[in-house]
Amino acid sequence: MLDPVDPRQLTQHDVPGNTINLTDYMCDLGGRTELIIENGQLEVDPDSFTYFGAGDKFRIEREACASTQLRSPYKLHGSVTTEVVSGYYDWFDHFSALNSETLQVFDKYGIASADTADSYIHGDINLKLSEGTQISLKGASLKARTSGVNRFEYYLGDYHLVINKVEGLPSYQAAWSMMAAEPFQLGLGSAGLVYDAEITSGIVYDSWLGGVQDGSYTLRRGGRALQVEIFSNHLTYKLDLDQDGVFEIESMLNQSDY
Repeated sequence: MLDPVDPRQLTQHDVPGNTINLTDYMCDLGGRTELIIENGQLEVDPDSFTYFGAGDKFRIEREACASTQLRSPYKLHGSVTTEVVSGYYDWFDHFSALNSETLQVFDKYGIASADTADSYIHGDINLKLSEGTQISLKGASLKARTSGVNRFEYYLGDYHLVINKVEGLPSYQAAWSMMAAEPFQLGLGSAGLVYDAEITSGIVYDSWLGGVQDGSYTLRRGGRALQVEIFSNHLTYKLDLDQDGVFEIESMLNQSDY
């Protein structure tokens, strides 16, 4: 839930040497985490929460940061540089104004053991929040792997995705619809295969119902095209083997099968 900050309550906070050592707070079992202010000034509210405003630029660096919050042998690694274009942003990676924009560059930012990456994000992303209900994600190259039991690895190239909150739902229900302004590159899994992707109908995710409930997209690669349509309890897929506009293979999957 977005909690907008009141700029009138903010005061500037001097940071000696423009570096905040977060090691004691983040790495109680060893390692290092620092926040480096490259441009601008940290601001605080009456409750001592910290924010960065338009024009500010900061970097978080993590090196083998071990914590009781992580299961051994995993540690926090990598860095992320954030430039605030407009609005307010905190160093916990949250927007703090209904209209905000940031530019971020991630360098192998994630969780890993000595030889295994559990989760990470690497690349660039331009995030823009409009009226607290629309999020725009844009960039040249972004590769990521989610954490948890159902890990998912993906790649986005030359992408511009727009996510809108679905209005008119009960207060206990939240749903978002994602569209792409234009075709983009999409890689799925660790195989390294990259597809030309196009979202042809907004992909709707409903947190109350759990999962994707609607939408359609097309993937193209090597002279073949796969068209997928998602419904509340099933999906259909069609395969064009030579991109002649004729789907040689068509089938359906019930929700319980995927």
